[in-house]
Amino acid sequence: MNDQQGPTGAPNPNPMTGTNQAPMGAQTGQAPWGPPAGWMPPPPPRKRSRRLVVSLVAVAVLVIGAVGATSVVVVKNHQAKVDAQHRKEAAERRAAAAAKKKRQEKAAALAAARRDYQACTSQLSSLQDALSGIDARLDVGLREAEMSDLVGEASVAYSKIDVDALGTGVCLNAGAKLETSFNRYVAAEQQWNDCISDLYCDTDSIEPDLQAKWLKASTALDRAGDLLDSLNPDDPSYAPDTTASGTT
Repeated sequence: MNDQQGPTGAPNPNPMTGTNQAPMGAQTGQAPWGPPAGWMPPPPPRKRSRRLVVSLVAVAVLVIGAVGATSVVVVKNHQAKVDAQHRKEAAERRAAAAAKKKRQEKAAALAAARRDYQACTSQLSSLQDALSGIDARLDVGLREAEMSDLVGEASVAYSKIDVDALGTGVCLNAGAKLETSFNRYVAAEQQWNDCISDLYCDTDSIEPDLQAKWLKASTALDRAGDLLDSLNPDDPSYAPDTTASGTT
């Protein structure tokens, strides 16, 4: 019996369409319901090893971590350099401010020293000059009358000194030395004058005593000059007077 016929001899209906139409394969001459000739199914996908996947993931994590850590280190290093530069600039500003303040303080101290020196010499320079004149004349010789005139000039200068304006430091000490020198010259001149007025006095007999007084006067005058020089900020022997007061 023909497989395509029913019990009555009629073709069996197509099971896919429910009709008596022949299958598509029969119409085209191809085998019904099968793949095309020569067709091969694709190979099944290869399964990656679980261990390989885990390794790749671990490597990726390490790479990401390393990149992240490197980025953090770079950022930290940059920030450290920025902070160091800021600290350096701040230190330089502080140093510049301290240097400026020091210069200002030095200039102020120098100006104050000049004022003190000028105030002191304004009181003592006249007496110092008068006594220096006596000392210079004694080196070349002079008569008693000339000595009397010079001591008189020194006495006028001495009387004009305001002791309170000398303060309590080096200036006052210099004034005291000038006073010592003045008193020695006065004492020597009086002794000399008294001897001349005395008919029985020989000036040769008092000369050693006069020389001693003049030497003490000259020594005190030199010491006063040294003290005044030490108050002069423009003199090489200048030494700040930390005990002075009342001279400005």
